[in-house]
Amino acid sequence: MVENKRIRHGAHLLAGEVGYLLLGQEMTVSQAVSPVSLAKRYNTKTGRNISGKEVFERAQAGDEVAQAEVEQAMQTLATLLYDLQYSFDPELFIIGGAISKNEQLLPLLRAHLAKIKEHVEIADVMPEITVCKYHEQANLLGAAINFEHKMEA
Repeated sequence: MVENKRIRHGAHLLAGEVGYLLLGQEMTVSQAVSPVSLAKRYNTKTGRNISGKEVFERAQAGDEVAQAEVEQAMQTLATLLYDLQYSFDPELFIIGGAISKNEQLLPLLRAHLAKIKEHVEIADVMPEITVCKYHEQANLLGAAINFEHKMEA
């Protein structure tokens, strides 16, 4: 989590670790949304051995199991963004990680956020979302920047 151009750590170095949230389900957000977890669930249900990227491709091609997995993942992520928008009211959400390379991500998320807004009449702010240009390297670069900030202090 970045606030005022500084990484916010929290008392236990967990600030911004939204992947640990449960959102009323048994899985954490990371378990529900990550391409690796998505592929594991799909592969367990179908007996196949494909990647998370391929699950998205199969969903787009009409595979009902893949569609259900992708829908659940996107609903979880959209719910998280909605909750964070109305908890912290950030200017922008920047999504990193391997999933941020998926061209379907933003359109799917925006569609799910629009559905949430339809059901919550008082929700007048649509979360602004984009993907990190560093994709899966975002964590490593964030750690390096954090180290630099600590060395300056």
